Amino acid sequence: MMTGIERRPMSPEAILADGCAPVIMGAKPSNLVSFDSSAAGFSVGWLLDSRAKFARSGIASYELRRTDARTLVLFYRPCMLSLCLGEPQSAALLRRCGYREGNLGALLAQLTERMRGEEAFPHEIGLFLGYPVRDVESFIESGGQGEALSGYWKVYDDVTAARRSFELYDRCRTAVAGMVKKGYSLSNILLHGGNHHEGFSDLLVGIG
Repeated sequence: MMTGIERRPMSPEAILADGCAPVIMGAKPSNLVSFDSSAAGFSVGWLLDSRAKFARSGIASYELRRTDARTLVLFYRPCMLSLCLGEPQSAALLRRCGYREGNLGALLAQLTERMRGEEAFPHEIGLFLGYPVRDVESFIESGGQGEALSGYWKVYDDVTAARRSFELYDRCRTAVAGMVKKGYSLSNILLHGGNHHEGFSDLLVGIG
């Protein structure tokens, strides 16, 4: 059905800002962003420059997969992600999935190798995205079926906590989208978001 409204495709910079909003605001350890390699404005040089801007704000990045069609990059806060993956339950699940113990860089390298060998994402990638380990375990055991709630991930355990997280991530995206709409550059968005890394109480209002 025709609506009369022409929707312009998002620019690569807007896609990056939206896809990384919870990380930019310090609410999540990592986000995975998929780039259309043929999109207007996208280039390897632009991506490298964008990753450098993130690095200056304390957000590292790791290219997980590149094809002629798409490029997948994980943007993450190293300390936060290291803590997530270092939790005993997370480390145990990674070992069961065939990972060897190592630092964050070694674990990311192993994830990259597993992604190259599979058409779909390896299920343990949820741990690298900061999802609760019990939900990742249940997803693997159930084959992705029977979840109690579906949002940023499939929830099997603590639905109340997951709803709070989903709402917080939505608020982060709304905040960053507002900056994009006002014409903020990616550098300014990262600077503004970085100011919320230690505390973003303004985003938490009404969540509880």
